[in-house]
This record gives sequence, structure tokens and C-alpha cells, in this order.
Amino acid sequence: MSGSLNKPVRLWVDIGTAEDKDGVAVKDTQALRDALVERGWKTGTDLAYREAEGAGHNEPAWAARFGDVLVFLFPSAPSP
Repeated sequence: MSGSLNKPVRLWVDIGTAEDKDGVAVKDTQALRDALVERGWKTGTDLAYREAEGAGHNEPAWAARFGDVLVFLFPSAPSP
């Protein structure tokens, strides 16, 4: 969804399924995704949503998926 911006905006939303023991964080993140989709964001186009099975809320878990974040957010970036 680019709205009135000059450049398209992309948004990455993810959650590790082990971020909390009662699953509230996952449910809240799913609700955020659903609200964004209801407002016109398109999954796979300008919105990426991922649930990382078994991942906690920590740097190693984020690092494991950060490459995918960069590829989605900067799809036209030159390869190294």
C-alpha cells in the first residue's frame, strides 16, 4: 500500500511461535496482519507475514530470518 507516498512501501511482520508461553504474542501479531490486510495491504506484494515455528524473542531467532527480511524489503537491491 503506497497511499500518497512517492515510493511503494513494504512491511515485514513476523513472530516466533515460542515468543511467549501462552501464545498471546502470536495471536496479537495475527490480528495486526489481519488489520493490515483489511486496510488494503496485500500479502506477498507489500506485506510479508511469517510465523517462525519454535523461534523465541531473541537475536539468534531474528538473525535466522533477517536475510529474508532484507530480500523482501529491498527487492531491487543489487547483488553483492
